[in-house]
Formats: sequence, C-alpha cells, structure tokens
Amino acid sequence: MRLDDLQAKYNTVGIVDADVMRKKRITTSKQHLNARIELDEEALLFDIPHFGNQLIPPIMLGDGFNVDDTFHESEPAKTVNIIATLIFKQCIVDIFCKSPNPEGAHRSSFLKRSEVQRRTFDESPFHTLALDTLFFAFAWRIGTLDDWQRCFKWLFPEPGTVIVGKGNQYATCPYFMKWKAFSNRDDLDPELIKAVRKAFWGRFRTYSWVPDISQDRIWPTSYRRGFLRWPTNGLKGPRSTAPRLLLKEGSVIMFPERLGPEDDDVIVIDDEDDE
Repeated sequence: MRLDDLQAKYNTVGIVDADVMRKKRITTSKQHLNARIELDEEALLFDIPHFGNQLIPPIMLGDGFNVDDTFHESEPAKTVNIIATLIFKQCIVDIFCKSPNPEGAHRSSFLKRSEVQRRTFDESPFHTLALDTLFFAFAWRIGTLDDWQRCFKWLFPEPGTVIVGKGNQYATCPYFMKWKAFSNRDDLDPELIKAVRKAFWGRFRTYSWVPDISQDRIWPTSYRRGFLRWPTNGLKGPRSTAPRLLLKEGSVIMFPERLGPEDDDVIVIDDEDDE
C-alpha cells in the first residue's frame, strides 16, 4: 500500500487527491446541509474573459451527492457568468452561516450578525477593519500571500479533489457541492474552470480580512502562536478560543477607544501552540 493510500485511510478529515480516493464512496445525503439560498441572478459579480457568456447546460450531480444544485434539470442553460455568481454568492452566505460559537452549545455566536443577515449575501463585513463591530472576540494576525492562497485553495479546490470525513465542514456547505460538481465536469474546457477560479481569486483578494481557513474548517478557533486575541478576558486569557482572522498585508485594525494594541487588552504570546 502506498504512503498516500495509508494517509487517506487514517487521516479521516480533509481534502485529498481523487487518485487516492478512487475506490472510496463519499455520501453526504444524511449530513445536515446549510439551507440553499435563492440568490438574485441578475446582479452579476463576474464578467469572465472569453467564457463568461458561454451557455452551460444543467449540471448533473454524481451518485452520492444528494444536494440541491445550481439549477435543476428542467431549467434552461445558464451562462458561465451567472453560474460563477451563484456559486460565489452562496459561498459568502455559507461562510457566515458556519460562524462558530464559544465553547458550550448554549452560547451565542462570536459573530454579531442576525440569522437573516447571515443568510443574505453581503460582502461588506469583509471590507471593514472595525472588527469589534462584527465579533464579540477574535484573534488576528497579518496574513502573507501564501496564507491567502492556502485559504482560497481550501474554499475552491482545484478539480480532482474530494472531501473526506464526517467532521469536514465543507461537506455541509451547498456552495462547495456546487463548485465540486461544476469544476469536475468532463464536458467543460479545463481552461474555463481555470478562468472561473481566477475570477474568484481576484474578488477574494479585494477583502480586508478572511477567516484562517483550514483543510477541514472554515472558522478555526483554537489558540495558535502569532495570533493576537481581542479582548484577552476569556477563560484562558489571551489563549481563549476565538475565530482566527487573517488580515491583508498593510491593514490596520480599527480598535474601539482605549482597547487598541498599545493597551494591555491585546498582547502577543510567543511560546508553543496548545494544538
């Protein structure tokens, strides 16, 4: 048995190459999915060069993925611009729907957004650095280009990857199922998929911050060295759980008065991770 096969067998959560999973069937029909959001097709986010106006027939999902699709078989073909818009808008909705809670299921979310706000497409939170208006607590650091590329890779993996494990958050995100079905279609030009992914990356990079997206989780909350927590008054002080955020290079957080990083409320811990 190859090393890749052994890792796939015993590492039960993540996104891996299709080669390794060629004999494994993944079903998500019994998992809880975020609600499918009906989005306005007319407000297009993208004008993709060369491919944007190409009509694409309805997507046929493969066996094992029993979820709503970008459009149903009875619907007419949609342009690449429309499909890309629907997938990306659904992604933003799913990100906020997956916002984490502090330890203890009875506690409210770290995110200061109502259920209606979370289920409505809105990119404006990603364009503000007044993060205390969005979160009750958060941990942050400046992200490098490599960090941002890594986050994007998990959100929109390249064709030929599959999700693994019941604990993987992506399996319950409608946008991910749509992207997986669309990006792995055999009847589409691979250059078309690259063009869509490039358009997604361009829009993603306009944001001022993003979650520290990992292989199996959109919103990691555990302590990690190098992140600064605000505020530091959790159960474990600056090591308390909080959504980890990556800021764009050169960004400066707009802290509330008397709670800036020059005060005692925000400190850096330099010793080893708890993870």
